Amino acid sequence: MTGPGVRSVGAWLAISIALSAAAAILGIAAALADPLVLGAREQGWAFAITAAPYAAAITILALQRRGLGLGLALGAAVAGLVVGVPRLVGWVLMGMQTASSLGIASSLCGVLVVPAQVLLASTAWRAGRALPPSERLHRSVWLAALGAPTLFYLLAGATAFVVATDWRAVRAQEASERAGRRAVEEIVRCTNAYTEHHPQRSRPPSLAALGPDGDTCLDAATAGGAAQGYRLTYLPGVADAAGRIRRFAVCAQPEDVRRGAVQTLVAGPDGRVAAYVPSSVDDIEAGRALPCAAPWFIAENDPMRGLEVCLLEWAGAHPGAGYPRTLRALGPEGERCIPDVGVRALDDTHLGIPPHAIFYEPTAPDERGLVVEFALRSDRSGSPASSLP
Repeated sequence: MTGPGVRSVGAWLAISIALSAAAAILGIAAALADPLVLGAREQGWAFAITAAPYAAAITILALQRRGLGLGLALGAAVAGLVVGVPRLVGWVLMGMQTASSLGIASSLCGVLVVPAQVLLASTAWRAGRALPPSERLHRSVWLAALGAPTLFYLLAGATAFVVATDWRAVRAQEASERAGRRAVEEIVRCTNAYTEHHPQRSRPPSLAALGPDGDTCLDAATAGGAAQGYRLTYLPGVADAAGRIRRFAVCAQPEDVRRGAVQTLVAGPDGRVAAYVPSSVDDIEAGRALPCAAPWFIAENDPMRGLEVCLLEWAGAHPGAGYPRTLRALGPEGERCIPDVGVRALDDTHLGIPPHAIFYEPTAPDERGLVVEFALRSDRSGSPASSLP
């Protein structure tokens, strides 16, 4: 491996392999310690695919085929930038999201591969231009050597993805989540239909009121709270003195996020469905689904809708107590329904999650001493005020 700049090219190829290996080793360690990180086997395959063009270029340069070796080295650098940057961004996001020191270290090693590719490309280009004419490749061969690593990355990556993916599990998960979403939408439709013909325009008190023994709008399984790997929860509001229920929400939670569906689904009277997946390592390891209110807070950035679900859940968990008189009952001092992340203020009637400021306005207790209704008002920075009556 001799000649102007060739040794430098070999050094940058070795550095690229070393950084990729370090990222993979740390990534494997992170995967073994944290189920949110890409699996250990997948990390190993990613390293093997990444390192192959570098190793091929080093081997050809060692065999004194400098023209072809430099062409492959340049191609490997270009492929590393074109194909590798999105994967490296994913490494960064995953490492930061899980807050794992091993994941972050793996991400940083991956990030360092990018400037190494720039230096490798420039060094290989200069070394190739300095070769004597007798060793320079024909333009077509040079272009083939330049494009071969990128083509290899694409084909090998696609093949590894197809082989490594458990398509049966993917199809089962997708089918379960479609069934959960259909069940939520059907419950919303049936609940709104029930309200239309009810003398007091009340919401139903339970799913059973919509099933075969009630309104006959839902099948027995859905009315019983089950839908292909999901637990269905109907959250009716507090009934007033006349027995009228004004509010409701519907929630579908996976029975076990380790098998099948992972999304928690939640909707209200308008039929809009919010969905999100658990992000806590402890929850995933235990198979626990995300709480019902969380998709509104996290995925939709709609804390007013999330707060309404929290209030309905609290009322359901405290039958005969009405709605809570203060929001503190939903925070760290109470049911912990309101997520800790992003909360800047929480007192009796105010929830601050920038850019939102949500105000809770419960009605005065009725003759039974119960709060049976409330209004929510949102002041969002830079937007008109909104409310949820």
